[in-house]
Amino acid sequence: MRRCLPALLLILAACSPAEKETMDTAQPPLQDPDGDGFVAPDDCDEENAAVNPGATEVCNGLDDDCDGETDEGVQAT
Repeated sequence: MRRCLPALLLILAACSPAEKETMDTAQPPLQDPDGDGFVAPDDCDEENAAVNPGATEVCNGLDDDCDGETDEGVQAT
């Protein structure tokens, strides 16, 4: 580690202040495991592509549109 420290300091010294700030505040890339185009926390079920904020609520016992309510506005037949 001692041999790496001077090299690391040299690399950091070569960065502009804006680059250093970007490195400090960089966020990890957003993940969309179900591939529905929505990511958590907006997507309330990252394992089901049919459940996302853009989905239409259907009578299935799920919160399809991620609004915190289940099967609202649908009628059972």
